[in-house]
Amino acid sequence: MIRLLPPGDPTVPDRDSCVLELMLAERAAATPDAVLVRYADGTEWTYAQALAEGRRAAGVFAAHGVGPGDAVLHWLPNGVEGVQVVLGCALLGATVVPVNTALRGTVLAHVLRTSGARLLVAHRDLVDHLRGLEAPELLVAGEDWAAELAAATPWRGTSPREPWDPCAVLFTSGTTGPSKGVVTTSVQLYCVYTATPQFVDTPADRSLITAPFSHQVGLGTFYRAVLYGASVALAPRFDTAAFWQTVAETGCTLATLVGGQATFLVHTDGPEPGAHTLREVGGSPVTEDFLEFGRRFGVSLMTGFSMTELSSPIMAAPGLPPGSCGRVRAGVQVRLVDDHDRDVPRGTPGELVVRADRPWSLCTEYLGMPEATARAWRNGWFHTGDLLREDEAGFYYFVDRAKDCIRRRGENVSSFEVECELTAHPAVQAAAAVGVPGETGDQEVLAVLELVEGAELDPAELIEFLRPRLANFMIPRYVRVVDVLPVTASTRVRKEPLRAAGRTPDTWDREAAGVRVRADRFG
Repeated sequence: MIRLLPPGDPTVPDRDSCVLELMLAERAAATPDAVLVRYADGTEWTYAQALAEGRRAAGVFAAHGVGPGDAVLHWLPNGVEGVQVVLGCALLGATVVPVNTALRGTVLAHVLRTSGARLLVAHRDLVDHLRGLEAPELLVAGEDWAAELAAATPWRGTSPREPWDPCAVLFTSGTTGPSKGVVTTSVQLYCVYTATPQFVDTPADRSLITAPFSHQVGLGTFYRAVLYGASVALAPRFDTAAFWQTVAETGCTLATLVGGQATFLVHTDGPEPGAHTLREVGGSPVTEDFLEFGRRFGVSLMTGFSMTELSSPIMAAPGLPPGSCGRVRAGVQVRLVDDHDRDVPRGTPGELVVRADRPWSLCTEYLGMPEATARAWRNGWFHTGDLLREDEAGFYYFVDRAKDCIRRRGENVSSFEVECELTAHPAVQAAAAVGVPGETGDQEVLAVLELVEGAELDPAELIEFLRPRLANFMIPRYVRVVDVLPVTASTRVRKEPLRAAGRTPDTWDREAAGVRVRADRFG
């Protein structure tokens, strides 16, 4: 039986209450005809159908030698195959590793190598991007995958997964180094979606998923539906023009908006309050447009501070002051510290460090990166790399990123990875990627370049050079060329003055130049 523990209870939930495959089996037995997922084409799967599809997928994986604890790469857009892979991994006790479909080049190679996966299931439109890369055994969705599913013997075994075992690895560009695989347990997902008693789903609720499963919002929202016996509507992507039509067609009551999505929606036509089914929307950052979205469309807003490694340590509270992330929730401890882990005075920005009362409710490690894990967990606290401040009433406010991570349209962008590809261009001697304010409350990527002596650079040509090497959301919008980049005594680039200068009159803007960078559309 699925039991919801209070957020402040340090007890580790039992297997039946937090492990996805066991919760799915219980829901399928108790409410077999209840809908779990509605796809973009209108197809619906009940809990019983979802369990059957997951067993078929698990049978495919078992036939390829995948066993409990093995990793399976999920390189798929939102759709039927993606859900089959997630459920197949769960039922077998394997670890699903969803990969952002926009990844390319050396960033993709790093994820493939670090994952240690036995198998890769990829969309047919993505296969060409694997050329020249070392990848595990490949199954192509829509071709090999469909044939193998049809011939598979459904898996009837029992997953041995415990609450503290990894259920997923989510890669995030949270710092200056290469993307890190966040090892995620069932307990962590459980804590994210039971973090506050004010926002609890009912079986009548349906959540709209527009984020990919490589994002905790995407995978987590699916998990949340099973936890509460609710349902999801799975959209291929976020689409401003189609958002309200999708809500109307699917009857969604819950949604999450990230980055500038609220801004896009408040500047387009939409239904009057009461003329749609949405009742609650979660999102960040808390911009004026996000607040206006709630007012204009008559929905409750939920916000907070979290990251892929955490389980929502700071959550919205009644009477939330403008710009605040909320207060610390029950069951976690936070501090704001300086560079030497000393507490800073209240009102002074400091790096947020976190630990939890419930074991296994935070990221356990970065996959295959013990040094990065040790740095993040030094002195017994997880170091977020983000600067916050606390007011006298105990409300927290996001101030800045202590690391060189850039937040664009809900995605974390590692400046390190962008700079590696910029300096691969033959005209670029050195490069710095920094975040500058965007129009939607998030950041845009600015590339500041020092060129090889005597070289010239066409910014539009640089963008074409980067297209096959970087995810679309990582490609700089702004390009600026300087004579010499500022450096420290140890020759490291000083990014503070570059961020402070921002967009100077000589900065090239690809949007203004009509150079468009768009996400892939899958057929």
